[in-house]
Amino acid sequence: SGAIKLLYSSPISSTQIILGKFLCMVFYTLILLAILCIYLIIGWCTIENFEAGWVLCGLLGLFLVVCTYMAVGIFMSSLTTYQIIAAVGTFIILMLLSMVGGWGQQYDFVREITYWLSINGRANTFINGMLCSEDLIYFPVVIAMFLALTIIRLNSVRQKQRFMITAGKNMVVIAIVVVVAFVSSRPALTGYYDATHTKLNTLTPLSQEIIEKVEGGMTITAYVNVLDRGYSSYRYPDFIMANQLYFRQYTRFKPEIKLK
Repeated sequence: SGAIKLLYSSPISSTQIILGKFLCMVFYTLILLAILCIYLIIGWCTIENFEAGWVLCGLLGLFLVVCTYMAVGIFMSSLTTYQIIAAVGTFIILMLLSMVGGWGQQYDFVREITYWLSINGRANTFINGMLCSEDLIYFPVVIAMFLALTIIRLNSVRQKQRFMITAGKNMVVIAIVVVVAFVSSRPALTGYYDATHTKLNTLTPLSQEIIEKVEGGMTITAYVNVLDRGYSSYRYPDFIMANQLYFRQYTRFKPEIKLK
C-alpha cells in the first residue's frame, strides 16, 4: 500500500518497524487464544480431574507455531510488494521447513542440523503434554532468524548496501542458528517437563530405577528387515532420527546412551 515509504521517512529504525509489525500480530494471536481459553476455563470448572496443564501446554505449542508462521510471512513480505507472491512464497518456505528434516540423513552432523530445522512434529510434543527445552528453543530461534533476515533485507534496501555485505550478514545469522541447533539438541543439555497429571510421557519410577542402575556406557543397535513390504517407509537412513525420538524417554534419564 506504500506505507513503508512513510515509515522510512519517520525517525525509526528498520528493527523498530519489523518488531512493531510482528508484536502487533502477536497481540492479535493472543486475542484468538483468549477465546480458546474460555473453553479451557469452562472445562476446568465442569470436568472432573481436568488436565489443565496438558491443555495449556498444547495452547503454548499452537501459539509458538502461529508466531513462526507470522515471522516467515513478514520475511516474504519484505522480498516483494505483491501480496499473492508473498503468500505463495510463505507456503513454499513452510513446505521447505517441513521437508528439510529428510535432507542429508546419511551424514551425522548434517542430519542433526537439518532434522533440528524441521518444523514437522514440533507442535506434537506440546499437544502430547510434554515441554522439551529443544522445542522451546527451536521456535524463538527460528522466529528470531526470520525477523533478523527481514531487518537485514530492509536495511539493504534502505541503505543501498552491496549484495556481498547483505549475503555475509545473512550467513552470520544462519551460522548462529546452526550452532544453537547443534548445542540445544545434545541429550545431556536437553530438559523435559511432563505436563500430564499421570506423567504419560515419562518412564515409570520403577523403569527409572532400572535405568539408573545401568553403569557405564550403553549402545542400542536397531536392526531393519529389508525384505519387509513396508521397508520403503522407514528405509535407511530415514529411520535413524525416528529411532532417536523413540528412545528419547530413555536418553532423558541416561544421556550417554548411543544408538547404532
